[in-house]
Amino acid sequence: MSLKLFFRFVGIISLVSLSSCASVGSNFETSDVKKLNRCVSTRADVVKLLGEPYRLGNQSSYETMQYMYSMAALAGAVSKNSVAIVFLNESDVVIDYAINPVGTIDVRNDCGKK
Repeated sequence: MSLKLFFRFVGIISLVSLSSCASVGSNFETSDVKKLNRCVSTRADVVKLLGEPYRLGNQSSYETMQYMYSMAALAGAVSKNSVAIVFLNESDVVIDYAINPVGTIDVRNDCGKK
């Protein structure tokens, strides 16, 4: 599933949820994503901080851990939508992340550069 399809799915779930109470994914705090240290944090650190990902994928030749949470209550009175994508190198080290991305994500890999 491409990221474009992934975000469409989030949008559809959000619209359907407006008429009832529903949620998709596991709740996580986007502020916790910012606690990850590029080139230092590992896959295990990500899981410890954010829990198991909603799905795994690949983008820009890197493995991704994708987190999503979408919740809406009756008539959309209460809602929350959060998306985070964590990019890992071949050593399972975090090279970059994106919080609530829109459009193309330019992955920054400064690990190993001096």
